[in-house]
Amino acid sequence: GYVVFRFEGSGLLRAKLIARKTITSSNGESTKRPLIRTRIKLGRRLIHSEITLIDRRKMKDKMLLGRKLLKRRFIIDPTLSYALS
Repeated sequence: GYVVFRFEGSGLLRAKLIARKTITSSNGESTKRPLIRTRIKLGRRLIHSEITLIDRRKMKDKMLLGRKLLKRRFIIDPTLSYALS
């Protein structure tokens, strides 16, 4: 099947549903989330990745990038903010 969702600043988007994955949040709460494959653009790089979807409208950060996505691709300098924008 497919999942329909909205990302900030866009209309409705549709992606093929790969699976539903159980994710445990930082506060210990577990939820089953839709898993999709997509492309993510970071600076000049286009990365193919699997991501889970959850409503983050009320949260400060609209998307979180995990260690696996960043590993061997980027060096993170925690003293910088918005270095690619």
